[in-house]
Amino acid sequence: MMVRRSSFVSNLDSREGAVFSKLQWTSAWTVALFSCFLAVTSNCWAGEYKVQAGDALDFSVTGIPEIKQRIAVSLEGVASFPLVGEVNVSGQTLTEIRNLVRSSIPDKSLNIRSKDGKEITTVVSASEVIVDIAEYRPIYIGGDVSKPGEQAYKPGLTVRKAVSVAGGYDLVRYKSVNPVMESADFKSEHESLLIESLKLDYAKQRLEAELAGKAILTQQNEKDAAQRKSMSSQIRASEEAILKTRMDAYSKEKAFLKGFVDNAAARVGVLEEQLKREEEGSKIDESEIERVNELNRRGVVPITRSVETRRVALLSSTRALQVNAQLGQTRKERDEATKNLGSFEDKRRNELLSDLQDNLIRAMTLRSRQQATDEKLMYTGILRSQLVRGTGIAPQILLFRTNSDGKKEKITADPETVLYPGDALEVSLSSDYSELIGR
Repeated sequence: MMVRRSSFVSNLDSREGAVFSKLQWTSAWTVALFSCFLAVTSNCWAGEYKVQAGDALDFSVTGIPEIKQRIAVSLEGVASFPLVGEVNVSGQTLTEIRNLVRSSIPDKSLNIRSKDGKEITTVVSASEVIVDIAEYRPIYIGGDVSKPGEQAYKPGLTVRKAVSVAGGYDLVRYKSVNPVMESADFKSEHESLLIESLKLDYAKQRLEAELAGKAILTQQNEKDAAQRKSMSSQIRASEEAILKTRMDAYSKEKAFLKGFVDNAAARVGVLEEQLKREEEGSKIDESEIERVNELNRRGVVPITRSVETRRVALLSSTRALQVNAQLGQTRKERDEATKNLGSFEDKRRNELLSDLQDNLIRAMTLRSRQQATDEKLMYTGILRSQLVRGTGIAPQILLFRTNSDGKKEKITADPETVLYPGDALEVSLSSDYSELIGR
């Protein structure tokens, strides 16, 4: 069975069918012309717009709603049309795409199924094919607006309209949950950081005084005039007490070690003198032995005298050896005590330098925290005074666009600038307050 538009045409007689066919053709062309008129009037530049990846096209055939389909243009710029297949549409106008698609569709018969389930054979003509833009690429807006992100594009869209859809201008980077409560928290944190800063400053002075061997803090804190003097005085007194205690302990330990060194040195001196006397006595005893032996050979003195002289010389030599051994041990103790005294000084100095370095690192970290807290206080102060949304805020709008040749452009726009599909906006607000914060 062969029909032109609907299943009941075949049931009409030839004359009525011819009349009905003419009326249907007239109606179809009227609908098509009216659709084209609406498309042109709704978008004055649609004929010049070049389709790009991200757009969506509508494909339909007059009188055959079953073939109507929405087609997305792929990233490669290709659209897959029914009855035609894949077509590269990137960079082509809507008129060029229509002509290309229609030229690819010869008049042919199609078997389609009607709503009541019956199979219908109909003829598709290229002139009945309609291709239109269903959806344009979205635009993107970011920066100082309430709802940055992606927006659907509609013909005639301007920067002002896009900003309105995004919720209007807003310094989003200054937003907070509750500026009043946050301001109180930041003030408390600010006071805590000031106290900690004072403690670090006086601790630094104490460490420097210890390294210099001083028992008092001679340098006045530069922040005393700008901060609470009572708190500063308490911290200073505490650090001076710590300094005095540590210096007393250091002095006692050093005096003990030095006393041990001095005592060992004195004993070394005594033993050296004793050894000298013992060695001299030993030499005298040896001379006496030689003299007594000579007298004994002459028979002047008895043998017992010679034996006694030898015994005395042996005792003298033994005492010299004992004194020499004691002298060696005492010298070793003296050297060890001297080494301990030097190690004590070096260890203490290294510990003080390490503590001073830690103090410096903590002070640098604290300064960063103080700076961040001060900025937060300034931000919340601006919010509390409600100056952010006052007069004097001038939007600065940058428009980033890729033209039909694929070249990227950076354009300074204003609220009345007309947007095109795929445009990206970056909105920033400048005011005396934002400049203040920037400093």
